[in-house]
Amino acid sequence: MKKILFLLSFGMNFIVLGQESYYFSKPLPSEEKKIENIPVIWHGKYQLDPIRYYQINEDGIVLSNINIITISREAVRENSKYTVRNGYIFGVQEGDSIPCVLKGEDYFFGVENKEVLIGDESKNILTETGEKGVFIVNIYEEGKYIPLLFRFRGDDLYVSSFDYKEGTKKFEKILDRTVDKKEGNIVIILKPTEKEALKLIKEINWSKSKKWIKNKSLK
Repeated sequence: MKKILFLLSFGMNFIVLGQESYYFSKPLPSEEKKIENIPVIWHGKYQLDPIRYYQINEDGIVLSNINIITISREAVRENSKYTVRNGYIFGVQEGDSIPCVLKGEDYFFGVENKEVLIGDESKNILTETGEKGVFIVNIYEEGKYIPLLFRFRGDDLYVSSFDYKEGTKKFEKILDRTVDKKEGNIVIILKPTEKEALKLIKEINWSKSKKWIKNKSLK
């Protein structure tokens, strides 16, 4: 299946022009806090809307998104690759059919894309924070990490990305860092201690949480 490209971006204050970005050299809060999976009590399917959901189980964490695609009746007629029978379109995915709907002169159908956040061969690292129901998915990107906050509250999952305002001084106390300047962009890689990281997790201006509701009809 196609994969969703999972992207997040950041910035920091510097007396130069250009894009300023923050990363972390290691998973937050530390590699010692690494766990293989979310505890079973929070396993399930959490939906943001009918086409976007997280599947959390013993295999890991998968983000799924259904893209709505159209193809014209004319294209189906003229291309032997495609066939429509009994409300299904064949030829879009090899060896499988997809439910479709005809509206006017176009067929509409959904193609599911999946991004493995934790599990399989993903280089992302899952850690616990010490607070019940709060975890961090550390997204791996070329030798550095971007944190994604997962908070379970009752039957709901709240997901927030690493975010802050341009010119922030929130990270000034983390002195251990590397700074790389490339083509007008500034990449700052922070190397906090575990103590600094735990404090930072509480102080970060995480983006506004998106609420993903657990589908209780699925086990």
